[in-house]
This record gives sequence, structure tokens and C-alpha cells, in this order.
Amino acid sequence: MFKNLFKLILLFSLSTILAYSIFLHKTELLVAWEQLIAKLQSHMISQPAQQSNLSAVVYSPNNQQSTTKAKAISDDTSELAEKELSQNQQDFQCTTTPLEKVTVKKQAQIYTWKDDNGKIHFGDSSFQQVATQQVHLKRRKELEYFNLKISGNEQSTQFNDRLSTRINKTYLLLSNLIPEDKLEKVTVDLKIFNNFNEYRRYSKQFSKTVGRNSNGFYIMRYNQAVVFKRNDFHAGQVALHESTHVINAGIFGYIPRWLNEGIAEYTENMTVTGQVAEIHPNTSWSKRSRIKTKRMVSFNELFSAKQSEWNSSKRLSYYATSWALIYFLMDSEENSQWLGNLLTEKASKRCQRIITRAYIDNLYPGGVYNLQQRFNKWLRSASNLSIHRY
Repeated sequence: MFKNLFKLILLFSLSTILAYSIFLHKTELLVAWEQLIAKLQSHMISQPAQQSNLSAVVYSPNNQQSTTKAKAISDDTSELAEKELSQNQQDFQCTTTPLEKVTVKKQAQIYTWKDDNGKIHFGDSSFQQVATQQVHLKRRKELEYFNLKISGNEQSTQFNDRLSTRINKTYLLLSNLIPEDKLEKVTVDLKIFNNFNEYRRYSKQFSKTVGRNSNGFYIMRYNQAVVFKRNDFHAGQVALHESTHVINAGIFGYIPRWLNEGIAEYTENMTVTGQVAEIHPNTSWSKRSRIKTKRMVSFNELFSAKQSEWNSSKRLSYYATSWALIYFLMDSEENSQWLGNLLTEKASKRCQRIITRAYIDNLYPGGVYNLQQRFNKWLRSASNLSIHRY
């Protein structure tokens, strides 16, 4: 009897020990599981952009979210898009350009009067000596979208007139790429210095990053382009380049660095004869109308380049590739329409960042890969770059 009782006690003890062990083990597993879940949730919250196959087209610094498109992109594209998004978060600071209301352009008045012989005359002035009447014509109202102010050291009338014509044509060229209802009135405040020391003192008031060898810069928040004038030709190019940055900011808001610099490099070579504007190949990146292909970098590298990389030894290659890409896009109606769509998107969302790779993969036929292939083919065939006329 005692033997059976001993067996029962032993069996009960073992069962209790086993149950308690299972309970402890289960508790440890449960705690470990809960810790794992918490860690994963924390990781997901702190890194919302690191999800594979997510086509992040527009990044908004206000809500830290990405607008997604239905089309998924490949893993390597996603990694590059994430790199570009990371660069955007580090480099981006949205400083909106001060905008004005679009105004009605003041039109010249027309007056009529009769002389002593009864002959009728017309003119744009009213005279007190004779009875004049204002002629009211039914004319379409012209809206004034652009205003240019030139200040600083005094320049010749001829220099100012030529420069004003080129800058006005630049605005017309860029504004024609997007619908009229997306336009904002832009004022370019162009300041020109003839003395380099004065130019340097002025630049230090606004930016410590303006290089010692710099001949121009722009201040987005003041709509201001600042130029040091070495000579008429060089100052004209630099003034047009920096004014283009101000116009870009006014019409489109923040745009990627490659797009901003590419457009400015494109327009700085504009000449105007009569009513016709001509844009010639940029001689910094081409020779005898042939592109210096050794300076080109891949679009993958260009679109994901950080601000620090733009200021590195690769700076000239990024400028050259950006210019060549804009020249390529403006070289055909199909591509210029696509560029217009991109700029229209930016004009609608002035303070949002476009993730270039994902945007192109979604909206350019064949994506970045096809754009690169078409560009490479164009480079090989562009033995003699055509002059663009507007």
C-alpha cells in the first residue's frame, strides 16, 4: 500500500514540476514574443520609407508620408528611390518664394484731335492746347505675369535692354511648358556689381556657402539674383542663369537639383534677334556642337546624388549631364511635353519633393531605363546639335 502511495506522490510531484516548467517556459516565450512585436513596431514607425516595392513619387515634408502610385518598381529601383528620399530628408528646406497677384498689363491710351484745317490726328498723349478725345477700343486684357528689376551698379542702357529681353524670353519659354492657370506672377530682382569686393561683401550677408570664385548666386526667399560683372558677355550668361533659378522657384516651387541646374544651364545660352529666341549648345559641355560624353554620369547616379556630392569633384559631371538631359528633352515635341507634365506637377505642389526615379518609372514610357537608352542613342547620333528656336 505504501509502495503505491509513494508512486502516486512521486507521479503528482513530477506532474507539478513539469506543469510549472511549462508555465515558466511559456511565460518566457510570451515575454520574448511581446518584446519582438514591440521592436518590430518601433522599427516600422521609425523607418516608414523602407518598404520594398513602394513607388514613392512625391515626398511631403509636412506629413512625412509618400504619395504612392499603383505601379510597383523593382528592388534595385526601390533602393535607389529610398536613397533619393533619404537625401531629400537631409537636404530639403522649403523656403517659398514671395509671390504677387497676377495683374492686368497697363495699355497705352490713344487720343484723337482735329487741327485748324479739320484734319484728324491720332496719338498716345493728350494736349491741353487742343481739344482731344480718348479713343476707347475693345482690346483683350493682357495679364502681367512677370516683372524684372535691375539694380546695383549702373550699367549701359544697351546692356540692360538686351539682358531684359533675354530674361523675359526665358520666362515665356518656361511658362509655355505648363497650363496658364498654374502660373504665378514672378518678380526677378537682379543685382549687378562691377566691383568684386562689393560683390563678396554683399554675398556674405546672405550665404557663407558662396564660393570665392563664384560670379553669381540667387536668394530664393527674396526673388533675388546677384551677379559680379567681369564683362558684358560673361555677366549676361551668369545673370540669365541665376535669374532662371528665381523664375523656376517662382513658377514651379522646389524642383530637384538636376532639373533646376539643367534648365539654368540650358537657358543661359539664349540669344534673341527680333522676336525669335535661339538657344545654342552650352560650350562648357560641348565642343563644335558635339557633347563631351566623357563628362556624363548615369541617370541612376544623377537622380540620387546628395547635396554634398553636388559640391564634390563630380560637380562638373552633374552639371554637364543635367544640361544634356534638358537639351535632349527639349529636342523633340514628345519629350518636351513630358517635361511640361513634370513641371506642371511641381507647379501644383510647390513645396513637395518629387522622387525623380519613381516619378519617371511611373510616367515616362519605359521608365528610367528607357529614358537612359534613348538618351544614349541621342548622344551617339547628335554629331551636330541643332539650335533650338522659340
